[in-house]
Amino acid sequence: MKRQALFILLATVLVLCFVAPVALAGPYWTVPADYDEVHAGYSEFTYYSEIAGILREIETTSNRVQIEVIGQSADGHDIFLAIVSDPSAGGRLGRYQAFRNLMLRDPEKAQEMMDKGNADFKVPIHIHGSIHGSEQPGTDAALRMLETLAYEDTEEVRHILENTIVLINICVNPDGRIRATRANSVGVDLNRDHITQSQPETIATVEQIVKWNPMIFLDLHGFVNPMLIEPCTPPHNPNYEHDLYLKWALPQAIAMGDAVVANTAYTRYQIPYRDWAAGWDDYPPIFTPMYAMYHGAYGHTLETPHRSNLGVDALYYACMAAATFVSDNQIEMFYDQIEIFKRGVTSWFLDEELFPEAYIIPTDKANQLDPIQAGRVVDFLLFNDIEVKRSVRPFTADGKTYPADTYVVMMNQPKRGLANTILWEGEDISYDIGAMYDISGWNIPECWGIDRVVVDEPFSAQLVDVNKADYPRGSIPSRANYYVIPNNSNNAIKAVNELLAMGIPVSMALEDLDNYGSAAFLVPATRNNQVMGQLARKYYLEVGGINSIDVEVKELRKPRVAVHAPWDAEFVLPNMGFDATYVTETAIRQGVLEEYDVLVNYYRRTHSATRPAMAGFVTGGGGYVGIGANACRQASDINLLDVSVNLGGSRDNGLIRVINDPSAPVTANYPEDGYGFVYRPGWFTSVGPEVKVAATIIDSPDFFMAGHWRVRYDAQGSPVIVYGDSGEGKTALFGTEPLFRAHPEGYFRSVSNAIFYTME
Repeated sequence: MKRQALFILLATVLVLCFVAPVALAGPYWTVPADYDEVHAGYSEFTYYSEIAGILREIETTSNRVQIEVIGQSADGHDIFLAIVSDPSAGGRLGRYQAFRNLMLRDPEKAQEMMDKGNADFKVPIHIHGSIHGSEQPGTDAALRMLETLAYEDTEEVRHILENTIVLINICVNPDGRIRATRANSVGVDLNRDHITQSQPETIATVEQIVKWNPMIFLDLHGFVNPMLIEPCTPPHNPNYEHDLYLKWALPQAIAMGDAVVANTAYTRYQIPYRDWAAGWDDYPPIFTPMYAMYHGAYGHTLETPHRSNLGVDALYYACMAAATFVSDNQIEMFYDQIEIFKRGVTSWFLDEELFPEAYIIPTDKANQLDPIQAGRVVDFLLFNDIEVKRSVRPFTADGKTYPADTYVVMMNQPKRGLANTILWEGEDISYDIGAMYDISGWNIPECWGIDRVVVDEPFSAQLVDVNKADYPRGSIPSRANYYVIPNNSNNAIKAVNELLAMGIPVSMALEDLDNYGSAAFLVPATRNNQVMGQLARKYYLEVGGINSIDVEVKELRKPRVAVHAPWDAEFVLPNMGFDATYVTETAIRQGVLEEYDVLVNYYRRTHSATRPAMAGFVTGGGGYVGIGANACRQASDINLLDVSVNLGGSRDNGLIRVINDPSAPVTANYPEDGYGFVYRPGWFTSVGPEVKVAATIIDSPDFFMAGHWRVRYDAQGSPVIVYGDSGEGKTALFGTEPLFRAHPEGYFRSVSNAIFYTME
């Protein structure tokens, strides 16, 4: 279900019924035998451990089905894709995919071949089963559809197989199905991850979308009553070709809903676009169907009403109706799908203001804040099927000259909508609509910490295709008494944590160190040459060197980090190399914080009985890193810092402009003109004389760049990141959300800095 609290279930269902033993899947798909599975409480429910055997049996006994393992979950469980097609089409799948590649390379030629009747094709449709593990009917409906298409010989089945290739991701979220949880085993809501792609399940899905460019994409969810079938309400993301999408998505939704009413006990269904004014939008590219729309799919979320056999029926009949609808309208729908890519290639505009001529991603030090992260963004673009070029020689665009090897993303390309979504600034839609379903701003360049340039006018440059990004080679000086790792990238933090884990001494400069900036890391060169050389190459670091230290330094050790937070911190901090352990309020009250150096408190205001233990830990010498408005307010409540905090609305979110202090330990080496991501913003309306400010919202009404935040009160010009002493300990507070859903990679380092700063 897109939002759990939106509707109240009309039927009481059993969630946790009994624990069943696991069966081994078989010789070539295996499932660990040391876990228990939770039953969903209806007779059609299929255990994850049963799926491999079922699929093996179908593949063995039906000549219409191929089964592939397309990836593994975060917990290591296989993700299965069933490919269903007419047996006569088996040897022609490559030809079909070649024609689909032509629609990207030369969409006009593809349409011309269709007009002349020279195109040999079947269109792929993609069924996505239970991305939320606790919305179990999706997987059972997907299995049922697979069995129908594999074995039955009805007119409906023959019609579908003659015109389509059906791709069925049977169980998108194995971890969640096993545990009966919405998220995967890491705690990630996978249906919020598609523009971040932090999880292996998401990556597996994206790879298949890029490979097949499916015509329709059905994401099977629950639970909304009456059954909900997209398309969505406004606002619609301007980067979609929404007119072409809606032309087919709306009648297809009606066909699906009518089939549910005709074949089940349900008498009604709802289509947000048709029936609602707002509240179920398709604006952010975080949802799976919305992401698929950038690849030309007619994407739908389907919300079945109940966790029951009847709920399985509803999804099954909707999927079969969608496949029939595509088969009935195959040529016309495919022609319009090609038109989406043709608009990109020919620079046809519905909105003249939306698409620039190109985006430039510099690689040289003079123009690029983080060359390592720039390479990361280029590889991300390529993985998402975006064309990236590289300049062979220096060139000039919009009056500025760039050196050779500069990356260029031209916007006259088939998937320009996705390219623009990844690289644009975004827009402030606060007053376009009253409230949003989820986030409204994501912005990869500012959130991931790179410089990119928007080019509006045509320019001339010799460009060649890029297949992968180039990264700095990584180097160490040949002679030095101390190696210097500039504190200017996430990779620098990872390298430092790796050194500390090996027991190699590392210190942090408490002042600006020559040309290396603030909070640089120092490592004795003696006996560490080989290790430093390996780490420099591994993390693409240009390590400096000095012979003597003439600034105050702080000796570091591997921090022991307690996390009282949702998955964001639990996922990001270990990926940055920290030992981070989740602690409960009960454990905090029982004194567990004595085992740790730093507490990272994210989002939450704890129970009043827990607060004395927190306060005692910090004032006695521990560190407190508060992330988000609630954690900041709690720090104020227990007198860790002399601040007053104001809070925005619970779903206010987006990009803000800030002024950083590059010499502050928390924002060390961040550019003075910076950015922040907020989700329920927090800002400081008063700051005591002993409290220091690391970042301030710019004093301008234009401080809010993109997203949805209507009532901004006195945020303009207010501090948003502060730090200072708390008795014997130290505290750092973020009114921003630098770890939000593992997305704002450019701000991860600021949290790492806060951990090192607060650790004694």
